[in-house]
Amino acid sequence: MNLAIITSNDIYRESLKTALNQITRFKVRLECHNCSETLQQIAGRKIDVVLLTSADCGDDLGRTLKRLHQLVPGVKILMLLDHPEECWRTQAISSGADDAIPQYADKDALEEHICRLSQMREHTTKWRKILK
Repeated sequence: MNLAIITSNDIYRESLKTALNQITRFKVRLECHNCSETLQQIAGRKIDVVLLTSADCGDDLGRTLKRLHQLVPGVKILMLLDHPEECWRTQAISSGADDAIPQYADKDALEEHICRLSQMREHTTKWRKILK
């Protein structure tokens, strides 16, 4: 499963990359400091799940997430939140993220959420083929 990590925190990004690459089925294929850099680099890449911190998408999170979905059809977006409160998760999902978890979640929680999103992607792709 191909992943992209978007966060301006270099130490956090490197730690996240190291942890995720230890999981055999995951491979971090793209690392960016912010969403505008990602929008420039992601087109044409095979990315299954994008992990991003909410602070790194600028003022228009909804428009940025919509653009990510347009550039990489079927991509799933996992928002990494600064705050664990449910209202922040709800806001992230209403802005276009497929799911959201606290950014300090452990490796097992990250793996579980990414795998769940991947299963959603496979299910959606299967239905699109059937409906064509």
